[in-house]
Amino acid sequence: MGGNEEETGRNDAGLLERGATGVGSFAFHDVLHHPADLLRGPKPGGYAGARAGTNLPHWIELDFGVSRVVEEVAIDWFDAQNFAMRYSILVKSLAKAEWHPLVEVENASSAVARHRFSPISFRYLRLVTSEFVGQPRMLIRSLRALQPEVMPNAVPAVGVEIAPPVGMEMVTSFLASARQNLRRLSRKAKNHYLRSSGGRLGER
Repeated sequence: MGGNEEETGRNDAGLLERGATGVGSFAFHDVLHHPADLLRGPKPGGYAGARAGTNLPHWIELDFGVSRVVEEVAIDWFDAQNFAMRYSILVKSLAKAEWHPLVEVENASSAVARHRFSPISFRYLRLVTSEFVGQPRMLIRSLRALQPEVMPNAVPAVGVEIAPPVGMEMVTSFLASARQNLRRLSRKAKNHYLRSSGGRLGER
């Protein structure tokens, strides 16, 4: 979302062109300074700004359209004199699932933040701010959710069932077939015994 580096268009999951939308936000300004405008790519001097004097926390929520594998969230706040000091990043993969805390920051000291973590799959991202340096409101120039160059096996956010790998599916299928064959052989052996013993099962 936003940003002016070459990597943005390559692996930023939060772009309008990739199906990302702004699901909601706190009381932000309208066009030009609304979070949804940052989804359209880099805009020199552009930023999203919460309305002054509104109650905390301030937040932005994004929907990537589908679950994406992400390994880094990059944030550029307004400037060195105006940035969030306390904030959190929450994610989830289903609309009705609980939010999963991904990043918690208690005492930030810079307007530039790069949070890297083990690749995780999610569809929804929420950025929540509660304390600031400078103006007491969220002022953000860029929010990017960066995908790995090579997609690894990612841990899904809470609310997603992990499908078994193909190898495990084959083993499960083989075991089920083996159990069925054993039951069939057992029935045949029982019938053979009944015929050979004159129908007196268990008699000697």
